[in-house]
Amino acid sequence: MYSECCDTQTLRKFIDTNISGSYDISFQIADYERLYPLLAETEFPNKLIMNCWPDKFLALLSDKGQ
Repeated sequence: MYSECCDTQTLRKFIDTNISGSYDISFQIADYERLYPLLAETEFPNKLIMNCWPDKFLALLSDKGQ
């Protein structure tokens, strides 16, 4: 599954990376303005942002459940 969304070398660099947020105020849900500078600074590749592609994200979850 991973090989379909990114190359192995890039994956190894970011394999243990998880960037997420927790918001307690409803109007901040899905507000990513503070996340973009972090992604740029770390040069995090777009192809590793799994929830950008719902089909790939759901396939990953399905693979993990087996």
